[in-house]
Amino acid sequence: MASENNYTGWESMEINRRQLSKLTHIVFAFLRVDLDGSIHFNSDYAKQRDFIESVILFIKENRAYGVDIAWKWPDASDKWNYVIFLKELRNALNNEDENFLLSIIAPPIDVGDWEFGFEMEEILRYVDFVNINSMDYYGAWEDQWGTPTGPSSPLYYGIEQRKTFNVYWTLKYYVCKYEQLEKYNIAIPFYGSVWKNVRDPIDPNYEIWRNVEFVNGKPEGKAYMSRRTMEEEGWKTKPSSWDEQTQSSYIWNQENRTFLAFETERSIEAKTTFVTDMNLGGVWIWSLDMDDNRISLLNDVATHEFCFSGKTEASVMYKC
Repeated sequence: MASENNYTGWESMEINRRQLSKLTHIVFAFLRVDLDGSIHFNSDYAKQRDFIESVILFIKENRAYGVDIAWKWPDASDKWNYVIFLKELRNALNNEDENFLLSIIAPPIDVGDWEFGFEMEEILRYVDFVNINSMDYYGAWEDQWGTPTGPSSPLYYGIEQRKTFNVYWTLKYYVCKYEQLEKYNIAIPFYGSVWKNVRDPIDPNYEIWRNVEFVNGKPEGKAYMSRRTMEEEGWKTKPSSWDEQTQSSYIWNQENRTFLAFETERSIEAKTTFVTDMNLGGVWIWSLDMDDNRISLLNDVATHEFCFSGKTEASVMYKC
């Protein structure tokens, strides 16, 4: 099973050998294409070739083992250009060393119609694995999507118009439509999300989904908060509540009207068990430097030993 981690370099945590020993791959994110981080994929062959050559040069100079293409997200008009690029990049990597890895990031399903920018059946011919962005289903964003509260990466279930906002629904789409389930990695977010000015639950039967009061036209809180920052700001993660339906941990402070969603040993175990039961490729982490100083979450991930069995019965479990 793959246990891939992203390392951003944005947080204050320095990477060390103890962390590396618990991973199969590590990705340094990101090498930006444009100064503003944006990209429109050009179909010009010469420009693609120049870019591919720069990728190969970077890999060789830095003794890397491959490249992860994290494009969020190509338009439908670019999907075939993207396929051609990945094919050319795969061929270039193989010409240097057939052991070089090529991976991509792929979107959650039914969130923003982003899946229409991916010709996944063709893409799977050229990549070694696909990191599914199965997170950010809920977060304290400063727009209409900042309410309600909820887990960033719920395994199952959703609320109202977000009923399909969960890991299971996204993986069901990829497995049932394209198979090759051993190539898919699901996300484990190491960050926490906190909301302020939280109100009553949308449904009294489900405490985890609560309305958020807007201040100056937007929610207050933090969509991404590292575990180290959580500790520095006095946020306690124990004891926490557990939502059985989504297999997620959270803390609702009624007095302060704050809501904190985050991963715990229990939710990580649920995700790794899901990967094993469904015969998926593994997990990917966002991100290593968002853990605490004790690397508690990474240790929780590393305690689960499992590998792909080669079985295909998992597709039946998705009821395709």
